[in-house]
Amino acid sequence: MPAENHSPTHCRGGEHLHHFGSKDCIRYRPVTHQPKGGMCAACRHALRDCSSLPFSSMPVLARDDQTVIVRCTQFQRRK
Repeated sequence: MPAENHSPTHCRGGEHLHHFGSKDCIRYRPVTHQPKGGMCAACRHALRDCSSLPFSSMPVLARDDQTVIVRCTQFQRRK
C-alpha cells in the first residue's frame, strides 16, 4: 500500500488557489536571489519587510547552484 502524500499542492494567492511554483503563487516561489545576511542585520531597515525589493537586479556578491547572494541597494547602516 503506497504512503499517502499529505503535502499541499496549492497556495492561496489573493482569492484564488494556485499551484506551488506557479507565477501566481508568490508565497512559495523558489528563492533565487537573496541579500547578504550580514548587511540585513546591520541595516536600519532590518525590521521592514523587504521581500518586494528587486533583488534579481542588485549587484551579485556570490552564487552557488541555486542561490545568488546580492548587495542590497537599499542598505543603510544603523546609526
